[in-house]
Amino acid sequence: MGGTELRISKKLKSKTSYILKKQHTSGASMPSGKLALFIVLLVCFTAGFYDEFFGPGTGSLMIILFHYIVKFTLLEASATSKIFNFASNIGALIAFIIGGHVLLLKGIPMILGNILRNYIGSNMAIKQGDTFIKKTLVTSLSILFISLIYKYFFHDLALSLFK
Repeated sequence: MGGTELRISKKLKSKTSYILKKQHTSGASMPSGKLALFIVLLVCFTAGFYDEFFGPGTGSLMIILFHYIVKFTLLEASATSKIFNFASNIGALIAFIIGGHVLLLKGIPMILGNILRNYIGSNMAIKQGDTFIKKTLVTSLSILFISLIYKYFFHDLALSLFK
C-alpha cells in the first residue's frame, strides 16, 4: 500500500470515529451573505475535486461537509448532497458519452436500482430523521474503509494465491 493510500485510510477511519462521537448542536447557525456563499462554494469545490480524483464516498463527504461546515441538519445535508452528487454524475455521464465509453446494458439496470434505492432511503430519512442518517453514514463509511483496506493490503495477496 502506498503512502497516499495509507494516509487516506487513516483519515477515513479517524473521520468515521469522529462522526460516531460528535454531537452536532442544532442551534449553530451559518454565516450569511458573501461569507455563506464562499463557504458553500468551498464545500462544493472540495467535494467536486475529491469526486473527480477518487470518487467513492463523495456523497458521504458532502453530507459531512454540509453538516459540520455549512451547519445543515443531517437531513438537509443529505438532501442537498443528493442534488450536487446528481449534477456531478450527469457531468461524468456526458463526458463518458462523448468519449464513447458508456455500457448501456449494465448502466440502465444500475440507474433503475439507484432510483429505487434513493426513493426508499429518502423516505426512511424523512421519517426517521438525523439518527437514521447518522447510522447509515457511519455504516457506509465503515464499509468503504474496510473495502479500501482490502484493496490496498490484501487484493494483490488474494490474486497471487489463486494464480
